[in-house]
Amino acid sequence: MNTYEVFKDAKWIGNGNKYFSIVRRKFNIEDVKNISLRIIGLGYFECFVNGKRVSDELFQPLNSEYEVRHTSIIDTDNFTSFHAYFNEYDLKEYVKDGINTIAIYFGGGWYQKRGWNSKGYGFDTIRLIYRIFGEDKNGEFEFVSSKKDLIKNGYIKDYMFDHKPYELIDLRSSTIDAYKENFNERGFKNAKEYRFMDTDFRKTTCPPDRVIEVINPSLIFEKDDLKVYDILKNTTGYPELIIDAKKGEKIEVLFSEGINNDNTIDEKYTNSQRFCVISDGNSRTIEPLFIWYGFRYFSVKGNARVNKVKVVHEDIKQTGFIKTDNELINYIFETYRNTQITNWHSATPSDCPHIERRGYTGDGQLTQRACMYTFDTKELYLKWMEDIRDTQDKYTGRISNTAPFVFGSAGGYLGWGSAIVNVPYEYYMKYGDDSILKEYYPNMIKYMNFLDSVSKNGLIEKNNEDYIVLGEWCTPGELVLDYKFVNTCQYINVLERMIEIEKIIGKDEHLALFKEKIEEKRKAVINNFMDSNGNFFNSIQAANAFAVNAGCENENTYSNLVKHYENYKELDTGIFGTKLLPRLLFENIINDDKTHGAKKNHNHCSGIDQYVVLERNH
Repeated sequence: MNTYEVFKDAKWIGNGNKYFSIVRRKFNIEDVKNISLRIIGLGYFECFVNGKRVSDELFQPLNSEYEVRHTSIIDTDNFTSFHAYFNEYDLKEYVKDGINTIAIYFGGGWYQKRGWNSKGYGFDTIRLIYRIFGEDKNGEFEFVSSKKDLIKNGYIKDYMFDHKPYELIDLRSSTIDAYKENFNERGFKNAKEYRFMDTDFRKTTCPPDRVIEVINPSLIFEKDDLKVYDILKNTTGYPELIIDAKKGEKIEVLFSEGINNDNTIDEKYTNSQRFCVISDGNSRTIEPLFIWYGFRYFSVKGNARVNKVKVVHEDIKQTGFIKTDNELINYIFETYRNTQITNWHSATPSDCPHIERRGYTGDGQLTQRACMYTFDTKELYLKWMEDIRDTQDKYTGRISNTAPFVFGSAGGYLGWGSAIVNVPYEYYMKYGDDSILKEYYPNMIKYMNFLDSVSKNGLIEKNNEDYIVLGEWCTPGELVLDYKFVNTCQYINVLERMIEIEKIIGKDEHLALFKEKIEEKRKAVINNFMDSNGNFFNSIQAANAFAVNAGCENENTYSNLVKHYENYKELDTGIFGTKLLPRLLFENIINDDKTHGAKKNHNHCSGIDQYVVLERNH
C-alpha cells in the first residue's frame, strides 16, 4: 500500500531533533461509534490518549528496510524493495466526548541509528505519521498529522542504539510529563512537514515486544552509593527505578553478563551498556524508553532504588518442549530456549540482542528450524523473508549479510546469502506451503546467477568489491578453513536444494544445469583441497564433514573424520560445522560405531538442521 491508501492526507512530521521528540494534538468527537489510529513513529514510538498509554506493545514499529538510503556511506537504490510497517489500534476505550488529546513520543531505533560507526549509516531524521479516523454522531471524521501539530524535543538527551547501547534521560526536561492530558504546552511549536517515503506500507501481523516477565532482583553487593544486583539468568529488558536523588544528580546503571570474585560488575562483559538518569529533585519511577539491554547483572550508582526488572522480548508462544530425566539435556534445551527468544526483537532474529542487534542471515537460518519447532514464529519468518528479499541487489542478485541491511556487517556469499533459498525452504518444510517456494523462486534464481558471477575455475572467489568474504565463522581457535572451500561446499548444498525445490514446484528448466554445476564444483573442491589420504585441512574444524556433506569424498574421507574426533574428543568447529558434524556422525555411526571405514550412504543437505546451537547473548 502507498501513503495515501494507509494515511490519506497525513504528512510525515518532525522538528529536526536527532534523538527524540514529542507531538501533541487535540481533537473533538461526540458520541463516538468507532475510532481507530494508524501510526508509524520512526525509529520507535509510544502513544498516549488522554494520558492513558495506547497498547502495551514495545519497540514498535517493526524493524525493516524502511526506504532507500542515500548517505555519505551507503546507497541502497539497488535493493529490490522497501517496506514500512504501520500499527493500527482501536481507540474507543481511550476517548471521551468532547476534546481529546493525543501525545506521541518517537525517535531512536534503527531509523535514526546513532551507534557504533554510525555516521551516514542510518536512514534519516526521526519522523512521525498518523491518522485517526472513525465515526461519531456527526458522521465520519478524520484527524491526520500535519504542520498544525505541536512538537518539542523530548527528554532523552543522548542515545546510542547498537554496539554500545546508551540512553540518557533528563528528568529536568519539561516534556517528561507531556503525555498527560492537561499538560502545559508552553514552548511547543508547530511541526515541520517532511517528504513522503517511497515504500510499501504493510500492517503488522507479527507478535510485538512486550514485558513478558517481572523479576525481583537479588542485591549481591553494596558499598556507599553503589549496588550490584543479580536476576539469576541472562535476559533482555531493563530495571524500573525509583529516583530519590536531588535535582541535577546523576544515576548510572551498568549492565553485564559477568561479575568479579567480589561480586562487583566485570566491565569486560558489559559491552558498554549504560542507562543514565538526571534527577529533577522529585521522586519518580522511571525506566528506559527506546532501548533494551542484555544482562544478568547490573549495578546502580546513585540515589535510586530498584523496583523491579522487566524482561522484554517478542511475545512468542512456545509450542515445542523437551523434558527428560537427564538434567544436562534439560539445561541445554532451556539455555537454547532462553537464548533464542531473547534474540527476537522488533520482528528481527538477531545475532546478539545487546551489541550488534542485527538480523544476520547466517545466524538466522542456522537456528530457524529449531526456532520454528520450539515457538510459533510463522508470522515472524514470513516478515523476515521479505526483509531478506528487500536487500537483494536487483541487478546482481546478491543477498545482504543482514536483513534488514546494516552497513559493515561481515558474512559470506553462501553461509549468509543462501538464506534466500534456505529460509523459504525451511518454512515450506514446517508449514507445507509451497506457494512460498513459488513466490521466492525468481529471487533464488537471481541469487544462483550471482553465485555464478563470483565463481572461478569451479570455486567461489571473493568479488573485488568486497573487503571480506567469510566461510566458516567463530571457531574456538584460529580459523584454518579456506573460505573458497567452505563456500563452494555450501554452493553444492544449495544446488542440491534448488533441484529439490524445482521438483516440489513443478519446474525443470534448470535441473540439468544444476546437476552439471554440482559435478563441476565437486571436482574443483577435490582437486584443490583433498590430500592423498582423503583429508581436507587434516580433517580439523569439521573440514571432512563439509566435504562429505557436499559429496566431495573418497573411501577414506568419512572414516578419517570419525577417527579424528574420536582422538580429539572435543569440538573445534564454527557455527556451520557445529551443526553439520553431529548430524553426520549420528547418521553414519549409530549402528556401526566400530567399523570406522565402511562406505556410508550420506544424505547431503545445506547443513541447516534442527539440532540446537548454544550461544551466549554475545
